[in-house]
Amino acid sequence: MKILVPIDFSECSDNACQYALKFASEYQAEIKLFYSYVIPTYSNPGSMFDFVGFDDVSNELIEANKQHEEEKIINFHSKIKAQIKRKNIKNVTLSNYQLSSGIAEDEIISYSLVYNPDVIIMGIKGESGLFENLFGSVTQSVIDHAEFPVIAVPLEAKYKTIKNIVYAIRFDDADFIAIDKLMTFKGSLNPKIFFVYVCFGAKFRLDYRNMLTIRNYVKKYKDTQMAFDIVESENVLAGFDEYMQKNRIDIISIAKQKRNFFTKLLTPSFTKKMLLHTEIPLLVFHEK
Repeated sequence: MKILVPIDFSECSDNACQYALKFASEYQAEIKLFYSYVIPTYSNPGSMFDFVGFDDVSNELIEANKQHEEEKIINFHSKIKAQIKRKNIKNVTLSNYQLSSGIAEDEIISYSLVYNPDVIIMGIKGESGLFENLFGSVTQSVIDHAEFPVIAVPLEAKYKTIKNIVYAIRFDDADFIAIDKLMTFKGSLNPKIFFVYVCFGAKFRLDYRNMLTIRNYVKKYKDTQMAFDIVESENVLAGFDEYMQKNRIDIISIAKQKRNFFTKLLTPSFTKKMLLHTEIPLLVFHEK
């Protein structure tokens, strides 16, 4: 397995990197650290006199900035390498870092096509939790456009051996693609998969029929522990959170489309206290 870990030296990305280390140890994976910086612009301040040699000065400043940014990723890479050795973290291969310049999300997506990771692990900034800060961030942009699975790690999340995964069902064709990817992704740890659909108010006969379709589809995965539930709730996020707490969920999995399960639920009226699950990472699969 190969893991791409974009970093920006923030507390949030450092936490995601620590999560990735433990994840990689259990899945016997390679980690590639990726850092993209923005090239500062230097312009002629304007003068009635010619600014002789300005281009040379500008190029020197750009090169000096590049060296400064590369020193940061070199030092961070060395710190992680030393941590792996000091803590005797087994089954992790830390490959060389990748440095790039440009808009972070564009560079991450572009490099992922070169590196072909099995998963991209990124942090989520902010104090108010997963769903508020995921959308409208670099992580959101990568989730929207990357061709690979993404694990979004909240700042409060700490890695735990993945024993229980919840898959949020939407009852559409994207579910079948995501389920197949999830079954491949879970690897040898073989966690229990909870397939759950949270409905507003009362359950409908169609919900049971759709869930039966899911149950029949996953029969081919005979060695996987599975549970299937339809949860009634007047507040879908609250109902989903209660279900996760009850079943000690370690990671949430969803299929990504133009408007996914959670973006449909998030409206400006949702307050910080209603943005739940801040300690549970989100694993996103794409429908393609």
